[in-house]
Amino acid sequence: IEPVTEFVPSTENEVQFIVVVTNSGPSDVIEAVVASELGAGLVDIDWTCEAGPGGSCVDEAGTDDVAGLVDLETGGSATYLITSVLADPDSDQDITSSAIIVEPENVSDPDINNNEDEAAIRTGVFADGFESPPIP
Repeated sequence: IEPVTEFVPSTENEVQFIVVVTNSGPSDVIEAVVASELGAGLVDIDWTCEAGPGGSCVDEAGTDDVAGLVDLETGGSATYLITSVLADPDSDQDITSSAIIVEPENVSDPDINNNEDEAAIRTGVFADGFESPPIP
């Protein structure tokens, strides 16, 4: 079971992360736990889960960090869209958010090394890494 976390640019103050969880097999999974830990500096956090082929979101939406359950057939997937707002959009900061999926006790995961992922963003004046000099 693997999560892939990606930062998605949105509006100036809004930050979105996408987490895609996929079951690479060999067994179907019932009620795997999907959790996120969003970095400090984010507020007004909401999330939704959309099941892909072979997937089912037991918990379809929530607030704050993701804490949801998914059912995934072998090859199945589910996508979490996490939306938040920068608490201080003018502050220069690095924000790292992570996601993890934990298989139920009755399932043996042949590769536990791919059950976590993270994404980072830079905010503030230097968010794009370069600032043009002032125009005279």
